[in-house]
Amino acid sequence: MTHYLCRVKAHGVMRNGAKINTQTHYDYISREGKYEHIKGRKEDLVYRKSGNMPIWATNNPEEFWHQAEEHRAQKGNAYREFLLGLQEELSLEENIEIVERLLEETGIGDKHAYSLAIHDKQAAFDKEHRNIHCHLMFSEKIIERDRPLEADKYFKRYSKNDKGEPTQGYKADRTYQSKQGVLELRKLWQDIVNEKLEEKGIAARVDCRTLEEQYDEKIEIGEIFEAQYFKRLPAQHLGKEFQNPVEQREMRLQCEENYEAERNGERVIYPEPQNLHDVKKIIFMRDFVVRKIAKELQRARKENLRLSLKNEEGAVSEKDALVITNTDIISYEIEIQHKLQNEIAALNDRYRHERKGLISNKKSMAKAMHEVYGDEYNANKNNPAILKEYEQNPIVIAKAEEYQREVYIKLAKNEFLGEEYQQCKALYDRTRRKKAVILKQYNSIKNQCLQHRTQELVDERIRLYNELQANNLETKNLGQRIFDYEKLLSGPANKKTILTMADHISEANNKLKISLKELYKLKISKEKELLQAENIIKSAQELPSDTVVFADKIEPLVNLDTKINGENKVCSLPLMYYNNNTYCLIDTTNSNDNNDTIRAVKLFDEIKAGKAPVYWLKLSKSGNKPHIISVNSTKSTVRVYKISSRGDAAINPAQVALKDNTIQHIVDQATQVADSKIKPQWPQDNPDTNDEIVKQLEQDKQENYLLI
Repeated sequence: MTHYLCRVKAHGVMRNGAKINTQTHYDYISREGKYEHIKGRKEDLVYRKSGNMPIWATNNPEEFWHQAEEHRAQKGNAYREFLLGLQEELSLEENIEIVERLLEETGIGDKHAYSLAIHDKQAAFDKEHRNIHCHLMFSEKIIERDRPLEADKYFKRYSKNDKGEPTQGYKADRTYQSKQGVLELRKLWQDIVNEKLEEKGIAARVDCRTLEEQYDEKIEIGEIFEAQYFKRLPAQHLGKEFQNPVEQREMRLQCEENYEAERNGERVIYPEPQNLHDVKKIIFMRDFVVRKIAKELQRARKENLRLSLKNEEGAVSEKDALVITNTDIISYEIEIQHKLQNEIAALNDRYRHERKGLISNKKSMAKAMHEVYGDEYNANKNNPAILKEYEQNPIVIAKAEEYQREVYIKLAKNEFLGEEYQQCKALYDRTRRKKAVILKQYNSIKNQCLQHRTQELVDERIRLYNELQANNLETKNLGQRIFDYEKLLSGPANKKTILTMADHISEANNKLKISLKELYKLKISKEKELLQAENIIKSAQELPSDTVVFADKIEPLVNLDTKINGENKVCSLPLMYYNNNTYCLIDTTNSNDNNDTIRAVKLFDEIKAGKAPVYWLKLSKSGNKPHIISVNSTKSTVRVYKISSRGDAAINPAQVALKDNTIQHIVDQATQVADSKIKPQWPQDNPDTNDEIVKQLEQDKQENYLLI
């Protein structure tokens, strides 16, 4: 079975060595024996190393792997191998460093005999890159350095003699025989590689997750375009059946042709596969093209980002309007919900843990009620309402406190006498229980002797009698020790000390009761907050996902600085006059030979809830310039704010975190209502603003723009 350790510029497979001759495989990765000079192969051995070899294989790992194969069980494996994809962005020394760290982190470098080899060659289908990888094979036997073994015992199954001493073989490490072990190894290798890349300032990263998992993540965070890179079948290693140089050359040329076609926007049609060989080839070529295009786009985007940041240095960016949508509310409340769920779980754990130290007064109260009410208590002890009345009886309360005082004094006595006394009492109880068992066996054998007096029964009776006598003696000695301990309780000074200790125990218990009550109140408070968050989420989900709850920086009237959809300013778009009104042309949505129908917004129109009314303008193309023939009102509107990624309905709200304190404050204000309903909060018009002055200023500014 093949297990991918990491994808995206790094991969790895695991082999268990069950089907391949161990020494032959070692010779292959180390380029020794018949593999020392491989004809027709452009692959180079650039580094090799072995470690933790036993004395009989010192400086001779080939002998170790030879013996491993010789002693391998018929259906067993002599080694396990990791095939690790290394990074061409790193130097050989740096790649060796990350392999060494893997050895250290997994314990292989300390506890297992191993051999590794690094191969470096030009990638078969992409001459711009190199295929550098590491073969790491190791024995799963865990070395015991204080118990060196010869080859005839080293590989045998671990066993012990009658004394529990190990006689031969070492224990085997089964970590990487489980799926969980493989997943943990993949994650470890990913972290090691990424830490080194980050340390060197290299932007590339590896990812041990499947393509499907990475695709789902990109969709969830709204990177729809980037997600397409992961929507493909992963290309497997082609293997020996594709080593024909002629076929490799043809595939390389076909890959380049497909890449150029896809890059130019043409759709490549792959032929129908006739067999498994064709299926592998098509999957590989598709994967090759997708990865190469994605890398090119990634480089272009990074360069554009770099230039954009360079151009904006020192410039003050214009802040977009702050818009809180219904999706933001859901996102924020889901974040609160998860936080509260974690806090409640932690409070529950803390409450359960601290409650274990509480000395309950339930038994004392029950004893007091039984003494006061007698049979009446027995008849009503399953009725909570009546029991509550009983508990409020002053006589019951006084007696319960008296009995509880006895509990505290008993605990104080045990604490005063110390741990040895407790151990002695526990041993005394075990001895008495053991006596009951022995006595039962003795009486049984005694009765059997009366019926069938055999030597065997007599011997067993004598043995049990002696054991019973020894038990009696031990019980007597323990009883004496307990008596000696408890004599200390009779001294006047010690009695006073015990009463003081009982007071301390009572005081500590009362403090713990108060602490637990406060903890319980806090938990109930958090649960109420959680219920409110759930109600808000339910309420918000009843509204359209793009409902705007709050917006700032949006003026009450359309003006030349107003942004259509939060992007294009009115002053940057075509403007036209009609009947003393100025219209901003949004786009062309319909046309015929002589006339166009254009969507537009009107200057100085009222902006309601962040949206401006849309008009249909019918234009005439006759004459030198187009002009408006008629204007028709519509029921549609256009946004004058920009929807951020938080407000995108395609984004999964659970993946979004609102980190801006201002936004959190606004969301809190929008949701702080008794019925948990979402209420839009738009900024009110300034009563001191004179619309006529605003209109005049806008008309003055228009003179600086060319109108069509």
